[in-house]
Amino acid sequence: MQPDQKRFFEKLYWEQYQPLLCEAKKKMSDPVLAQDMVQDTFCAALNRIDYLMTHENPGGWLSLALKYKILHLYEKQAQKKRLFIEAEDYVEPGELDPNIQALEEESGEMLEKIRESLTPEEFHYLTRLVLDEVSHKQLGEEFHITEIGSKKKRERIIKKLNKKFPEYSRKNSKKDKEEKD
Repeated sequence: MQPDQKRFFEKLYWEQYQPLLCEAKKKMSDPVLAQDMVQDTFCAALNRIDYLMTHENPGGWLSLALKYKILHLYEKQAQKKRLFIEAEDYVEPGELDPNIQALEEESGEMLEKIRESLTPEEFHYLTRLVLDEVSHKQLGEEFHITEIGSKKKRERIIKKLNKKFPEYSRKNSKKDKEEKD
């Protein structure tokens, strides 16, 4: 590691460790596991140090990386739990699990509400970004806009959806939490 990379990483670590740890502890019930997730996130950052040094928001990158590491951990835990299904929860092959069916219906209804709230182009853009996990660079090429233009398009769509569905807005959920405290 070069000296400038080392200085950058140390500064990033000291500035971002506590906020990331707080974020992880909010999302996880086990504080030791939360610390592990934060350390894993910094390991990933160390592997991508060249990229992070030129990134416009390294703290945001770390936060997003932590979020995905936690989600991945939960997915693994869920897979392990599925291996040990209790007898009363067992669904015969070919039968529909009522819990999954209800979740699929709810997701389908929400997706339809989102589709109705956006233009066809915006909905196509959003599905490519979220469901297909296409990068902003690829979206820029597909929609004939710049990579920054793609990010701005995402921001405008999010604002539009936040207005339409304020109950799902991050800003409102933060305000609600503050009011409860």
